Amino acid sequence: MSGKELSAGDVSSCIEHQPDDRPTASDERFERLLRDADRRVRAVVFRMVGTDVDDVLQVAYVKAYRGWSSFEGRSLPSTWLHSIAVNAALDHLRARGRAADHRAGMSPADGQVDDPAERVASAIDLDAALQQLPVDRRVVVLLVDGQGFSHTDAAVVLGVPAGTVASRLSRARHELRGLLEGERHGR
Repeated sequence: MSGKELSAGDVSSCIEHQPDDRPTASDERFERLLRDADRRVRAVVFRMVGTDVDDVLQVAYVKAYRGWSSFEGRSLPSTWLHSIAVNAALDHLRARGRAADHRAGMSPADGQVDDPAERVASAIDLDAALQQLPVDRRVVVLLVDGQGFSHTDAAVVLGVPAGTVASRLSRARHELRGLLEGERHGR
């Protein structure tokens, strides 16, 4: 896939249809879901798998499209879509038996660093530290701190209790602080 965002039309073209199939209201709702959630889903998956993001999202979006008619509404549709995408990324990492090959940076909050060169260096340090975290902790940081998910919504995405999200996040933040302090002192 190229670097362009996928649409429901792209996804539905990957799935065999009968000649008389026509888009339905449900298809239009799915396309709206992809349009609204793709950037956030893409950001999380990119930070998990790097340059393989398009391949993983294609798999995830096809799974979501196929499961759309059975979506029960026990969570927000965007949470459901994140769950499918995160699981596809985890499957991809397990199949490859490796960590992400691309080091995508999360920039610090606006106003934290005034010097653009220092801002870039801080983003690189943060990314390097994130990549050192085990994937189960990294994805919690990406969902809660990077995407603004509540602990409850992150728990739904990951299929774990909210308490597990809280403990993974606490451990991850502690590890990140240690790693970032080591980077700053090492310069």
